Amino acid sequence: MEVRRAVVQKMLGRAEGNAPMRFLKPKIKCDKCSLEFSSQEKFMQHQEIVHGKNIPYDCRECNENFSNMEDMRTHLQRHHSYKKERT
Repeated sequence: MEVRRAVVQKMLGRAEGNAPMRFLKPKIKCDKCSLEFSSQEKFMQHQEIVHGKNIPYDCRECNENFSNMEDMRTHLQRHHSYKKERT
């Protein structure tokens, strides 16, 4: 019975009976403490706050550099018409 269920779940594109696999994002794993994050932004915040790593933030549109994420986000909104992402 369990094998049959696994086959049906695979056919439906579901991971272990949860949400469809197309909705599952790959997690970003911290190499220092093994915590996992759903977005690059959350991972970078974690690195900066927990591990004290000064990570430069680079604009992919114009290659301008920023020392923190908030400055880069403001730059993206003002100069590249990005809308603030709600989480």
